[in-house]
Amino acid sequence: KSIFIILAAYNVFVLSLYAYDKLRAQFKGQRISEKMIITTAFFFGSLGAIAGMLIFRHKIRKAKFKFLIPLFFILHLLGPFITSILIYHSYDNTLLDLKNHNTQ
Repeated sequence: KSIFIILAAYNVFVLSLYAYDKLRAQFKGQRISEKMIITTAFFFGSLGAIAGMLIFRHKIRKAKFKFLIPLFFILHLLGPFITSILIYHSYDNTLLDLKNHNTQ
């Protein structure tokens, strides 16, 4: 339960980065680097990044953002599923190894 609260708070932080950078862009101020914005999205902030792109219409024309941010989101959705499959197969192979070892 607490991991979801942490992820939600982190995604709100990423969303706020988009808001801050958009504001700084409008007033010609010091900007947040694209590398920083993409990195925060990569580390489980993709939902906040997508929200920031849509709400503030920020970084929506940049090809790397249009490609990477949705890719990160898909990977974040598939990650737990793929991990559970790998764990299941690892566990299943361990049981087979034990079974083969006991029959020898």
